[in-house]
Amino acid sequence: MWRLTRYVDAPDGAQPVYAFGGRPIGQFIFTDSGYFSINIMHNPPTPTSASVDIDPDACVPRWYCSYFGTFRLMANGTQWIAHVDGGNIPEYVGTNQTRTFELFDERLVISETYQEGGRTVRAERVLERAR
Repeated sequence: MWRLTRYVDAPDGAQPVYAFGGRPIGQFIFTDSGYFSINIMHNPPTPTSASVDIDPDACVPRWYCSYFGTFRLMANGTQWIAHVDGGNIPEYVGTNQTRTFELFDERLVISETYQEGGRTVRAERVLERAR
């Protein structure tokens, strides 16, 4: 199990966006049998406030994000493909989501790049191994 410590989207030429606040909370669980569960929440919870998430695949509601399914590691050892069975990102359900990652002992860094508003956005999620 991994605990989320940083969640940021950095658009080229613009200020970084912290959709879940400066100190988000979350858990990423990957099992040996190929299942995963991802849960992310704004800290502190803000169910009545509007989100600043610029990602077009934002969660509903935007202050809490969760999805789950199966995953497999790619042969290159730096990516996984997650098949999303369910969750609160409607656009993800039934799709395969590929993520690039780097593992540094007790730290996992997940990244992806997407386009939004004509800008390239680099997304970074940093996690620490839970003890």
